[in-house]
Amino acid sequence: MKKRKIILILVLLVFLFVLGSAVMIRYTERPEFCLTCHNMAPYYNSWKKSAHNKEKCIECHYAPGLKAHVFGKIDGLVEVVKYMTGKMILHFLDYLTR
Repeated sequence: MKKRKIILILVLLVFLFVLGSAVMIRYTERPEFCLTCHNMAPYYNSWKKSAHNKEKCIECHYAPGLKAHVFGKIDGLVEVVKYMTGKMILHFLDYLTR
């Protein structure tokens, strides 16, 4: 019985992690999200008034494919850490290509 409870809790935690990750991925792909960390207002306003305002920024700023998308998300997370800590750390993609 105790083993079953532990398995159920683990399955629930994994489910919540996957669901939370999916929600965060979708949320961080919104153009408005970029305004929360750094001074993107001029670029966002320009995009908003352009004919491209129905496209997400990642449609042009990420290379196509899952690998590029994953690296883009990791790179974005690195940028968030740099912003939050005020510290410069290695650019993730530069690090991988060394």
